[in-house]
Amino acid sequence: MPCNRGYITNWNWTEAQRPITDLRTIFLSLKQLGIQWLNAPQLIVDWHNLRNSISSNQSSADRIIALTKLENLVKEIQKLDNSDVNLSNGIQMSWRNGSFSIGKQETVRRGEQSQTREIVSNFVSEFDSAYASVEGEMRNELENIIADIESGKSQLAAEEIEVQRARIQTEREALSKSRQQLREQRMKHVESVGEELGYAVRKQRIGKKIKYVLVRNP
Repeated sequence: MPCNRGYITNWNWTEAQRPITDLRTIFLSLKQLGIQWLNAPQLIVDWHNLRNSISSNQSSADRIIALTKLENLVKEIQKLDNSDVNLSNGIQMSWRNGSFSIGKQETVRRGEQSQTREIVSNFVSEFDSAYASVEGEMRNELENIIADIESGKSQLAAEEIEVQRARIQTEREALSKSRQQLREQRMKHVESVGEELGYAVRKQRIGKKIKYVLVRNP
C-alpha cells in the first residue's frame, strides 16, 4: 500500500453569502453553472422535466392536470431530507446549522498551503449569484402554481359554457332549418293539389300573421 506519511486529508468548508436551503433552487442554480448534481433525487428530476414540459399551447384540461402533478411534486420535495449534495466538480454541499455549507476534500503535504480553498471560494461566489437569480421564483412557485390551477379551472368552465352555447345555437339553427323545409314541402303539396283542382295559392296578411289561402282560378 502507498505510504501517506507526511500528508494530511482535510475539508475546506465555506459558508455562502445567503442561506442555502431549497433543493429546487440548488438544482436550477447548478444547471445555470453547467455542473451536475450527482445522484440527484428522482423527485427533483421529475419536477424539473414536468416544469419544462408545461406549455401555454396545452388545452386547459391538460394544463390543469400537469400543474396539479407539479404542485404535488413541489410538496413532496419540500419533505425531503437535506442529504449531502455531491457535485460533478468534486465539491460537496452539506447541511449544517440550518443551511448548506460548501466544501471540498483535499490531501496535502504537511506544511503546504491549501490548493482547494481558492477553488471553493470561487465556486461559492458563482453559485451564490446563480442561487440569487432564481431564489425569489422558487420561493413563490407553489403559490403561483395554485393560482394558475384556479385560473385554469375558471378558463375551463368558461370554455365549457361556450361549448354548450355553441351546441344549443347549432341545435336551434338545425330545428329552424327543418321547420322551413317542412313548410316548403307543405306549400309545394298545396300548390300541386290546388292546380289539379283549379285553385291558386295566395298569401294573405291578417294583422301580423300571414296565411295562405286557395283562390279559384278564373
